Amino acid sequence: MEKKSSTWHDDPRFASLLAQVIANPDDDAPRFVLADALMKSEVQAWRDRGEFIMLQCKLAKLGENEKDEGTKRIKERIKVLLQENANVWYEQLGFSEKLNVSYERGFVHCIVCSGQQWLDFHERLKERVFVRWVTFQGNVSIDLFKSNNLENLTQLELSHNNIGDEGVAALANSPHLKNLTHLDLSHNKIGSEGAMALAKSPHLAKLTTLDLYGNEIGSEGAMALAKSPHLAKLTTLDLYGNEIGSEGAMALAKSPYMANLTTLDLWVNEIGPEGAMALAKSPYMANLTTLDLWVNEIGPEGAMALANSPYMANLTSLDLSENEIGPEGAMALANSSHMANLTNLDLFYNHIGDEGAQVLANSSHMAKLTTLDLSCQRPMGR
Repeated sequence: MEKKSSTWHDDPRFASLLAQVIANPDDDAPRFVLADALMKSEVQAWRDRGEFIMLQCKLAKLGENEKDEGTKRIKERIKVLLQENANVWYEQLGFSEKLNVSYERGFVHCIVCSGQQWLDFHERLKERVFVRWVTFQGNVSIDLFKSNNLENLTQLELSHNNIGDEGVAALANSPHLKNLTHLDLSHNKIGSEGAMALAKSPHLAKLTTLDLYGNEIGSEGAMALAKSPHLAKLTTLDLYGNEIGSEGAMALAKSPYMANLTTLDLWVNEIGPEGAMALAKSPYMANLTTLDLWVNEIGPEGAMALANSPYMANLTSLDLSENEIGPEGAMALANSSHMANLTNLDLFYNHIGDEGAQVLANSSHMAKLTTLDLSCQRPMGR
């Protein structure tokens, strides 16, 4: 008779196999061995879990090619297995209440919960060792960052948690976050002091993505980040709406620690033409493929500086919306060989006029463009 309420995690037949999976997290071979054993068990939910592990590992190897029929069939079967077993598997994981979870290569990878829920259930969570990504909802206690049950995390999302500078300081001082590669602190009322705490933290040295969208770090905060050797692995930096000004942009541009950036988002930061020119002159910006400067008042001077910069030659996406670059800026972009790799160019509401639009349309350097936004244009001064 099937033991529907029991969990395979504690069954001695599978415990050693699970231990091998845990000991070799990047190797699919132990996962396939465990999957095969589960598929031979007497409990249907366990057999389904074995098939699920096997199929998710196969899908990870195949990628997300929507046109491939084999991939489609695997994804459809995974969806069915989840629908049929979600409640049973959820119970077997050890949760005391329903939470949003997602799986990767057969095991729980991401959880959405409150900070208190995480503290409450973590120790009894059967697959806690596989959880790499947590999104905390609602206000969180500073005590959360003192918990050693954060050590396995590589991605942490704390958007809209109101942690402020005090919370960021506690996070930055936590040795338990040393494995983080992705940190989202958007909309948390973080000021320059919070940014300074992040910059000083040796525990965040593995970060490749830092999202500070919608905070208040200002120029001082941006300068602190720019001077931090602990942030030298960053490839993505989002400072949307932080009022860093031209000084902040110049600090980023002058920093050798920003040399690995491939994506830089500075929307709505009032960097002006001086900030744009500083970015354009910086050899440390040479790896950028995506640059977003929406609403920064860079004007035609800033656009021309970016267009004429050899350090912008790797850009595939450039957003200069609402910057009043005018026809001069549009012509500079159109005539620049450094813009030849662009596939996306957004010049929404820039007063480029018919002349600017025409030269862009005729540009031989824009041959790779797949997206060009010239909406809401009008001549300068109207």
